[in-house]
Amino acid sequence: MFDLGKHKIEIKCPSCNRGHSATLNEVGKKTIKCGCGANIQLQDSNNSVRNGVSDINKGFKKLEDTLKKFGK
Repeated sequence: MFDLGKHKIEIKCPSCNRGHSATLNEVGKKTIKCGCGANIQLQDSNNSVRNGVSDINKGFKKLEDTLKKFGK
């Protein structure tokens, strides 16, 4: 099954511009420690990322269930 939350995003350190990756599920839950010493807090104001991922996953689940019905 499709899970948008496992999609990787690229984050750049605001101090040194070094690239880091995280999944959408980690946004709002994780702090990335950069090699330059900066801590990058992945914020999810108003849970918009979490809610969006959940809504999209539900839509794909409904689509998958509908397509399975056509195969019967």
